[in-house]
Amino acid sequence: MKSLDAEALQDTSVNFKGEAQKKSPARLTSKQAQAIAVYRDGAAIYDRLNLLMSAGSGNWYRKRALQTLDLAPQARVIDLACGTGSMAIAAQRAFPDSPSILAIDPTPEMRTLASRAGVRDVRSGSFGAIPAGNSSYDAVVCAYALRYAEPRHSAFVDILRVLKPGGKLLLLEMIVPARGLRRILARTLLTTIGPPFCSLLCRNPAAGRLVGHLWQSISTLAGPQTIVADLEKAGFVSVRYHHVGGLLGEFRARAPEAPRT
Repeated sequence: MKSLDAEALQDTSVNFKGEAQKKSPARLTSKQAQAIAVYRDGAAIYDRLNLLMSAGSGNWYRKRALQTLDLAPQARVIDLACGTGSMAIAAQRAFPDSPSILAIDPTPEMRTLASRAGVRDVRSGSFGAIPAGNSSYDAVVCAYALRYAEPRHSAFVDILRVLKPGGKLLLLEMIVPARGLRRILARTLLTTIGPPFCSLLCRNPAAGRLVGHLWQSISTLAGPQTIVADLEKAGFVSVRYHHVGGLLGEFRARAPEAPRT
């Protein structure tokens, strides 16, 4: 779960050298605007809540996900919508010889927490506004923020822009079934049971608001088949979706090997 900041969110253009340039601020969708308020409010307890909801498995899962990318120790990696920097920290450990592990988030509070956690390179940016040159990174990873990629096509095109030929994309997200018992159970957990329980354990009502917002954001996300099709339309190849378990899912794709013109 990552947030979007209205002041920092920018469109990005690219000059002839492939350098990112800022232009007029992007217009926020209603989902993104709501996320600003919720995540700013809960930034201080965000990591505590994640630890609680993942039952302590988050670090192991991030390490495993990065290992499956099969990248060289010197790989250049972007953590898109980095939040408090957990995935970027894992990437710094997984690729110790990398000249650039770039963590990007539009919210100042999240970027501050990421820097304090030890992320070496933290910058303002977001979907459709990645502050990196063309074909400059070996991989882009994004954990639990795909739900905020609006519009998806322009977000995916911008990710493809910064990837080297053959570069890899990994999107981790919580996927809610379109119907059935599992959807009912997830809705009950995240709207009725989870908010008061997490507020109590975290000793902060912001935790309950974060859990409630989680359901609002993931319950409206398009299904895996639609997202796979959107990635292919944007120009990615070898696109596939894998259901990890529970609500966890992974989207993987590659940039074409041939240089893009």
